Amino acid sequence: DDATIILTYPAATAVLQASWAWTHDNKEMDIHATGMSLHAGKWDTLQIRTPDAKPTPQPIIPKPKHLENEWTYLRMVVRGECAIDPLSSIETNLIVAEILDAARESASGGCTVRLSSPTD
Repeated sequence: DDATIILTYPAATAVLQASWAWTHDNKEMDIHATGMSLHAGKWDTLQIRTPDAKPTPQPIIPKPKHLENEWTYLRMVVRGECAIDPLSSIETNLIVAEILDAARESASGGCTVRLSSPTD
C-alpha cells in the first residue's frame, strides 16, 4: 500500500511518496534546493528553511473563490462561469496518467522507464 516514484529531470529530481495505509491524510510537500528548502503544510502553511535557522513562515496567497470547493469549481466549469485551472486541465491529467503508467511498468519490470518530454 506504499509507493515511491522518482522523477528525474535535467535540473531536478522529484521523489513522490504515497500510501493508502496512513492513518491520516497527508497533503504536505517539501522542495529542496541549494542552501534552502520550502515546506508546504497541509492546507495553509508555507515555510522557508535555511541551514542553522528556524523555519520562516511565509504569507499564503488566498485561493480564488471558485477553487475553494471542488464541487463549486466543477459546477462553475460546467456552466462556463470560470476557466479551467491549468492544474485541472486534460493536458496535465494526461501527463499524470503517463507517469503513473510508467511507475507501474517500472515496478513490474524492475527497471527505469524513460518518458519523452512534451517538448520532444
